[in-house]
Amino acid sequence: MNESTEIMELHGLEDEDYWDFFSQCAFGDANPSDFPKLKKIGQEVVSKLAGSPLAAMTVGSSLKPVLKEKHWSSICGRKLCQIEQKEDDIIPVLRLSYEHLPDHLKQCFVYFALFPKKYHLQGDELVQMWRAHGFLNTDAPDEIAYRYINDLLQLSFIEKVPSQDDHYVVHDLLHDFAESVSNGEHFRIEDKLQVCVPRNVRHLYVSASSISEVYWILQEFTELKKNLRSLIICKAEEGASQKRIPSSTFNYGLGQTLQELRSLRVLVLHNPDGILPDKIDHLKHLRYLNIHGSMRFINVPESLFKLYHLHGLSLQTHQDRIVEKELQEGLSRLTQLRYLKAPKKIISGIEWIGKLRSLQELEEYKVKSNMKRNICQLRELNELRGTLTITNLQNVRCSKEANEARLFDKKNLNKLALSWNHLKQSTNSDHEGVFEGLQPNANLRALCVRGYMGIKSPSWLSFEYASNIHSIELLCCHHWKTLPPFGSLPFLQKLRIMRLTKLEKIDSGFYGNAAEAFPSLEELLFEGMTQWKGWSGVENNQNVFPRLRDIRIQKCNKLMGPLPFPPSFNKIKISVCDSASEKVISHEPEDTADASMPLGVQLSLDRMAATTHLSEGNSLHWLSKIDITAIQHD
Repeated sequence: MNESTEIMELHGLEDEDYWDFFSQCAFGDANPSDFPKLKKIGQEVVSKLAGSPLAAMTVGSSLKPVLKEKHWSSICGRKLCQIEQKEDDIIPVLRLSYEHLPDHLKQCFVYFALFPKKYHLQGDELVQMWRAHGFLNTDAPDEIAYRYINDLLQLSFIEKVPSQDDHYVVHDLLHDFAESVSNGEHFRIEDKLQVCVPRNVRHLYVSASSISEVYWILQEFTELKKNLRSLIICKAEEGASQKRIPSSTFNYGLGQTLQELRSLRVLVLHNPDGILPDKIDHLKHLRYLNIHGSMRFINVPESLFKLYHLHGLSLQTHQDRIVEKELQEGLSRLTQLRYLKAPKKIISGIEWIGKLRSLQELEEYKVKSNMKRNICQLRELNELRGTLTITNLQNVRCSKEANEARLFDKKNLNKLALSWNHLKQSTNSDHEGVFEGLQPNANLRALCVRGYMGIKSPSWLSFEYASNIHSIELLCCHHWKTLPPFGSLPFLQKLRIMRLTKLEKIDSGFYGNAAEAFPSLEELLFEGMTQWKGWSGVENNQNVFPRLRDIRIQKCNKLMGPLPFPPSFNKIKISVCDSASEKVISHEPEDTADASMPLGVQLSLDRMAATTHLSEGNSLHWLSKIDITAIQHD
């Protein structure tokens, strides 16, 4: 059987145990206390080996033959891969594991050598870099790249960063190994004034304070101008010996440097004093541009919109209104974009967004009635995945126009949120037709509807068209009077209905025609249903809510019983809101359950009309204990 497995991380030895083991490997029968200088050097070495027994054996065996300070200092000044090793030492063992990797994973792993040790790489940024360099097929979805990440995790070539979601790091020893395999193609200029840059370097990481040095290196080695594929520029780490250079100096050096580079695929600018130069349209091969950590634009470079091969773009978090408008007007010219990370306010207002046919994510789209921002712009965006929120649907004129969005073609969407703003003037009165035309793909898992201004439900909210939905939320739909047959949705687990202020009753149409209604529903909430008076419609032979565990009815002042709950519940908690203090008073039954009893069920009843009707027709004899207060009487 193929079952999912949990990765178990094996950490190194504890400090004291590791020092004892290293001492045996490095000093043999000698007493470390007899060699205080060597002991100090050894302790410095141990701090770099991350508790690895194999690394301790490798380094210790090189130190042991000559217990002299000069020899030890020489060995400890080298990287692990530079130390002479036997077949069963750590680097040969790591190389054997590496050689068994498939080719696509080898290049993905070695790319980590570009970054400093302990550098936390965010998953989506890593994916964009891999894609820019062709480590993924052109049309491969990001899920393939995350499969590569998971493979490297499973094989322990990389690790997850604790307490940081979707961030990854390479163990120090594996980082040394990645550098050795890279053989100079991945290089860093960090806190050093003079470095010897390999002639074959293709990927360069540089501290912001060293940007001018990169320019002079390019003048000396002209072949680098055409070979360099990655340029990562980061601010100097705190405590670095080099001082922070003035913003004007950095930006001049950046402009000069970029003018020399015409083959870049990846450009990352993580320097809050840096700003993208005005002229970058010569970077015709650029696939990924990340300026998220740079200074915000004063004016958007017009040349930015001429990077026609750009697949990924990450912009700054804050922009002023003029810059926002410039970006919204120009971004649609980057027709190859798959990945766009920018403030939601910018993305939701991109004009002619329909040109970005490869776009993978669109968190929100604000509909306007003009051609540049109407609902029809969504027609060709069939690569969208994850969550899509469409707002200002009052600006859609009719069913035909809504249908032009072709939501049913967007098979990769998991969640769809549809929102009408009833406080703004609507350009149409056919709200029901518009809702009907917004039919999503049958793969949809979650639906949220807010502010719908029609009375009826769309025909597609039924088993035939929405059978895979797990979660539904209806919010502030003040004119909606008749609920669809939600009971026919086989996988619906969570249903929240809030502030449908015109709905007066729930009847048999709510359950559908199946012998078992709501077969998967676990959570049910009704709130703010101010005109809701009755709940009925369960057929005698129909099984309802077999898995319901949490029922909440809040601020439904006019609702009267009976309530159609199954008599199979054997434990329940009832909470009632005191209408004066808004304080919830609750009481739980005594714990009489045993292993054979089903899970407990929670029922919250808030401001219902009268308890005298609560159990009519369908008794509450199955409650073990009940405490109800603050029930409002007619």
